[in-house]
Amino acid sequence: MSDPEAFYRQAIDLNRYSNHVALNVMRAYNNIVVDAATKLNDIGSLNPREAARLNTLLLQVKESLATWAGDSSVYLMQELQGLALLEDEFIVQQIKNVVKPELAAGVKSVEITPDFAKAIVMDDPTDLNAAVFQRNLQEQIEGVPAGRVTLDAAKGSALVLPNGKTLNTSFRQLAEASAAKFRMTVQDGMLTGENMRDMVKRLRGDLRFNDTADIARTAAKGGTLTTLSDSQIRALIRTAVTQTSTTIDNQVYLNNQDLISSYRYSATLDLRTTAICRSLDGRVFKFGEGPEPPQHFGCRSRIIMITRSEVEGDIKERGKRAALGGLVPADQSYGSWLANRTKQQQDEALGGKKKGDIFRNLLKKEPGDIAIRKFVSSDGSELTLKDLQAKYGAPKAQ
Repeated sequence: MSDPEAFYRQAIDLNRYSNHVALNVMRAYNNIVVDAATKLNDIGSLNPREAARLNTLLLQVKESLATWAGDSSVYLMQELQGLALLEDEFIVQQIKNVVKPELAAGVKSVEITPDFAKAIVMDDPTDLNAAVFQRNLQEQIEGVPAGRVTLDAAKGSALVLPNGKTLNTSFRQLAEASAAKFRMTVQDGMLTGENMRDMVKRLRGDLRFNDTADIARTAAKGGTLTTLSDSQIRALIRTAVTQTSTTIDNQVYLNNQDLISSYRYSATLDLRTTAICRSLDGRVFKFGEGPEPPQHFGCRSRIIMITRSEVEGDIKERGKRAALGGLVPADQSYGSWLANRTKQQQDEALGGKKKGDIFRNLLKKEPGDIAIRKFVSSDGSELTLKDLQAKYGAPKAQ
């Protein structure tokens, strides 16, 4: 049977990896902010005599951030290409580990062309030509024969972020918004008479050049120009990492569809998991027929393969999975896990005490994995407190 612990460990490694990549991108961005704030401080005062120096600085900030956006896109191309190759190796090995020895030699990887990740980062799917659309349509109708799955630029360009944008576009827009925010901060400071030291502090916080702190502490040190940008960078990169790994998983499974039948959706067992991922955790779907990560920006979920022999034998997962508070059984769903947490943790995860009370009231009638699904609508959106109270009543405080 499949080894769920290997997939859970891989999910943790992917999260650490996305943080590492995000920290490198954040550091380059923060250095531009620190450099600009230092130069602003050197100007000394915001008066008409310094107007030329100030305008030059504002132009330099805009150009530097534009360069950062381009460099970040190139960096992500390289990282995602490497990730795709490693994920392919990981999934192939997991399949080999669970099938009969005589079948292991026939487990097939996918061909990943050098321009696959470049297309993920750079190419707008609306630019695909008619020939590519025709080929994709033919594959959908006829199916893809085992051993012929290839991930190329055409398939890479079809991968976009949840908002429909590419990474390159997102980085560019972030750079433009940051340059505009820097300009507005300076202009507002001039209008209000804010002293230079306070303005510089507000822009860069406690950041220094090449800050070596981890991602959480680095973000916490930031000022108004970096705090929001840091969270956006992390969300963009984590989403791209999840999207790339899920795509590779699916294509390897497609290439071995004679051995793999379906997948189990696996979310992160902590208090930051979103409503849609909470409700999907532990559920089993056939490939091509169910929801897949990323379901939203910053999604940390992944899919875990289920072999045909497991379905036929109805084998339960063994082993452990990581969770807030320690290891739990591998087959424990988010709802079951949350049902065993403290009231305070339930309230924090669900968004307040009143929602927590509704969850605890539902637990009196049904198990946690069923109760948690009632917090989302049929389209996966989170129900409001008003919606929940209308459907399940307003229980007395517990």
